[in-house]
Amino acid sequence: MRYSVEEPEILGTSGALDRVRDRLSSDTFIVVNGKIITDIDLSAAISTHRSRQALATLVLRPNIKRERFSEVIVTDDGRIDRFGGFPSPDSAGTTDAPLMFTGIHILEPGIFDFIPRNTFSDSVRDVYPKAMTAGRIIAAHVAQGSWFELSTLERYLAISLEFLGREGRDSIMDEGCRIHPDAEVTKSVLWKRVKVGRGAKLSQCIVGDDVTIPEGAVFNKSVIVRADIAPPGQRPEKALPGQVVGENLVVNFG
Repeated sequence: MRYSVEEPEILGTSGALDRVRDRLSSDTFIVVNGKIITDIDLSAAISTHRSRQALATLVLRPNIKRERFSEVIVTDDGRIDRFGGFPSPDSAGTTDAPLMFTGIHILEPGIFDFIPRNTFSDSVRDVYPKAMTAGRIIAAHVAQGSWFELSTLERYLAISLEFLGREGRDSIMDEGCRIHPDAEVTKSVLWKRVKVGRGAKLSQCIVGDDVTIPEGAVFNKSVIVRADIAPPGQRPEKALPGQVVGENLVVNFG
């Protein structure tokens, strides 16, 4: 496995590909966003891509819940026509579910003809519209299967809890965790070296490395990390504020 580090300059979804174009210049390749979990059948998507002789094929899925993902409009012959806005949550159940992009692309090396060198660019906003204007085929493959996107803490918590249920497990704890016999931990994920004190209660929580849950503390539907990993002056602008409780930063979704 090789990593291409963008920092400190973020290059965007296609600008990042520019960094590795020399390694992807000889054959069809697949790009998958790093913040998704899915069991979508990629072989079926590749078959669609090859049968359409497409420059790029975007894997789509119905946006049943009308989440805030841009709508993708597809022509009758299976090409991407354009990218629209966010669907209205109020339309759920009243119309056919709009299609959304899963973050999975099947690409040919020719896509690099439309990716500028050494600068920021975005696949959906910059590259694919340019390729479509040039008459190249950007195909759609509508997939079934599970798909989860982890770009927010709330989604990360919800998906973690769903997987606990799917596996029939109440909680997952690293072997190095220390739980007081009088503490209660249910439907939670505890990372490395977590300590839970006497009488503490955790339910539907994710607890990060080296966190100590103090005696008698009660948390529900929360993500908990050590406060010192993100001092106030260094927290990203879009980060959820959370609440500092002792040595911990707690983001609650209850």
